[in-house]
Amino acid sequence: MSCKTSAEAYVQSYASAMHTAQNPEVTISSCAAALGAHYLPGLIAFVFGHQTSLPTQDEWVAGIEQHLEKFEKSGLGYDIRLARSRVESISASSAMCFVTWKILPKNGVEGWEWENVYGYRLGQDGKEGWEFVVSDNEVAGVMQRAPDFFGAT
Repeated sequence: MSCKTSAEAYVQSYASAMHTAQNPEVTISSCAAALGAHYLPGLIAFVFGHQTSLPTQDEWVAGIEQHLEKFEKSGLGYDIRLARSRVESISASSAMCFVTWKILPKNGVEGWEWENVYGYRLGQDGKEGWEFVVSDNEVAGVMQRAPDFFGAT
């Protein structure tokens, strides 16, 4: 299987993990764990030139959980779905994944879309995952609609 095909399947797997949040029996914690399982240790998140890197998946799962809780507390909720994606191979073991998400807010705000860019890595050991994400568009869209989002605790 080519790296591009693997990356396309990985995008679908990640979208399915996000979609688990739509099941009322699924907790924020379990949704965060499903999403975090897609992160390679040491993943770097870039937002407007700032970078965050955590050494373990467990630390990323905790961060994802906090992020989803902020969506909930801001009133937006986290009904976030895959709108579309595009994958570009970089090498035999890496690809850039342009993933457009759509949120359907629960607070009456009109839904919108944003594109994040994920760096996909297929290791020689067969392990795969995101090694970085650029989420400027996500944060910009959220801040436009929920200016106190990052103040929510």
